[in-house]
Amino acid sequence: MSKNNDEDIKTIECFEDLDFLTETQNDFKIGNTLSIHKLFPPHFMYKYTSCNSFDNFIEIGNFNYNTQEEFDALVAKPEFEEHVKKYTSFESWKSMVGRAVNFFAANKLGVEL
Repeated sequence: MSKNNDEDIKTIECFEDLDFLTETQNDFKIGNTLSIHKLFPPHFMYKYTSCNSFDNFIEIGNFNYNTQEEFDALVAKPEFEEHVKKYTSFESWKSMVGRAVNFFAANKLGVEL
């Protein structure tokens, strides 16, 4: 086999896993949303917070929400930012969400952060 044929074969082997990426692409489309529990699964919470779940994180702060609007208002409060600083390894809610998105994507792609 010539070198060019070997490179072609390696390229084909690399692209065999693209079906997996196609299956998960909807999770990464702009405008799509993830449930809070998908974005902050227990293994994320164990790694980056002193809580065992997102629900526990909310409970220890004595926070409550029932709708998306209430949740959006909650995370905008200075008290919530202080809660993030106190119970996580993050300096802000925005940085916590950013890490969670990266963590989610890495897990979907089979990469460990």
